Amino acid sequence: MTHRLGGQVGYSYIETKRKDAATSYWYDFIFSQPHQFNLLINYKLRENIVVSVKYRYASGRPKDDFIIHENVFNNNQYYRYSKEIIALNSLRLPNFSSLDFRVNYSFRYRKINMTGFMDIVNVQNQVIPNFENFNSYTGKPYYEGLAIFPSGGLKFEF
Repeated sequence: MTHRLGGQVGYSYIETKRKDAATSYWYDFIFSQPHQFNLLINYKLRENIVVSVKYRYASGRPKDDFIIHENVFNNNQYYRYSKEIIALNSLRLPNFSSLDFRVNYSFRYRKINMTGFMDIVNVQNQVIPNFENFNSYTGKPYYEGLAIFPSGGLKFEF
């Protein structure tokens, strides 16, 4: 956009269906996330320091439809729930959004270009649901996924 300010906008549409021997119908594959949107803005503070912010939005991944059964052992001392799957990937996990932050510091050591970086993925610390699991003690589903995730590293270019 300018000498110091840059950006990128991306949108993708991904829909994948499967039909296998266990079923006689087409169903959404686990990685079918129809809508994904990314917006990246970076700013060069100095010649060797770049900060960037990225916003991501994606529709939820497919999940199974199910029925919950109570007291499956018919024993109040050992009360458990079960989950009966009635349709493969016919529903969706919640949509999610994430705000990410990154700083790059570039420098040269002898003939080697180096970039140190620090990423903080999901600054808002919202759970990004990747999978839905089931708790047989409570009879309730719960989500597993990443929350805030810091990382860093050093990149070498010879």
